[in-house]
Amino acid sequence: MPETYKNALALLRSRHRPPLSRPAKNHPNNLDMKSWLAALGHQNIRFQVIHITGTKGKGSTAVLTESFLRAHFRRTTRTVKIGLYTSPHLITERERIRIDSEPVSEEAFAKHFFDIWHALIENCDGLDNMPGYLQLLALLSVRVFEHERVDLAIYEVHAGGRKDATNFFNRPVACGFSIIGLDHVDILGPTVKHVAWHKSGIMKPGP
Repeated sequence: MPETYKNALALLRSRHRPPLSRPAKNHPNNLDMKSWLAALGHQNIRFQVIHITGTKGKGSTAVLTESFLRAHFRRTTRTVKIGLYTSPHLITERERIRIDSEPVSEEAFAKHFFDIWHALIENCDGLDNMPGYLQLLALLSVRVFEHERVDLAIYEVHAGGRKDATNFFNRPVACGFSIIGLDHVDILGPTVKHVAWHKSGIMKPGP
């Protein structure tokens, strides 16, 4: 298969899982993320992370945080490369992975996606054990940010937090919470208290 952007998208989208084949309610989506990152040589992530969750406005909060930080570093004349990982996208998956507000290029997307795909297919026992769609995107973001030597990345949680595929950072420099209410109750639980418990899982112990 030619390693084109079009074929990278086709493979990525083939990893969408129908509802009946998704992990059970109590199965963490991040269960294998650290082992996959280790297989890719990214067990020790170099860049710093701000992790953001919430029910409403978490994407906007992530974008605003990135904008505020860029403005701050421009004033201090310090050169800092900032990554941004958000979801969903409007037109194409490239929008989910940005560096200094610019989506990753088609060429970089394809190159890093196939690097990941080939490395993991050798380490996973069959396609059933390969990462799913969101997990692949999260892994791809790390690959891109590390390769481009991003200094700081802002990550928006997909859903919840505690068991989310983005929750693989050992110690984010900060965690942000937008408004918390009832969302994804089939996964996160029937009450706001349950939802808040899941979302609070992005916080890690300090030094």
